[in-house]
Amino acid sequence: MDKNNTMVCDRNTEALKEPLGIYAKTPSTHEFIDPLTGLITRFKIDPKSREYVEEIDPSRFRWERFAYKSVVNQLLPTSRTSKCMRWRVPKQSLQILKSQEHNKAFYTGLQICASVWACPVCAAKISERRRAELVAALAVARSMGMQVYLLTLTVPHGLGDDLKALLEQIHKA
Repeated sequence: MDKNNTMVCDRNTEALKEPLGIYAKTPSTHEFIDPLTGLITRFKIDPKSREYVEEIDPSRFRWERFAYKSVVNQLLPTSRTSKCMRWRVPKQSLQILKSQEHNKAFYTGLQICASVWACPVCAAKISERRRAELVAALAVARSMGMQVYLLTLTVPHGLGDDLKALLEQIHKA
């Protein structure tokens, strides 16, 4: 190394005589740090498109879901959602099991709210199960020669609308 901590190589070394190739065996991950929040976002090179894409870190997303749920716990301390994954089911032992079907670990013996709208933890689980069901249903429909169309309808609403009345109207429609 020289005075600038730069590696100095002799041009006649064996390593410099071998071809470099066009792809690294382990592509590096690049990080972006948001100066306002300190959030670290990692990017990697997509092997197909050769473009940088955000590196998906399941543990980070899980941490974020529980952080969001902590806010719900503070805002709605007596709600079913605040007790979700925090309170034990009476007369049941707490265990950690692993699903053979989904290859995921999970707790048993904890209360769950099963609210896809209010709980970020349950919403992720329910959405993933529904996604898997939808993929399977689409595959069956296509294998039967059917064409599949998905439709999303949005109901105009505002801050002053009565949510209970609006939901009742949607259910009647």
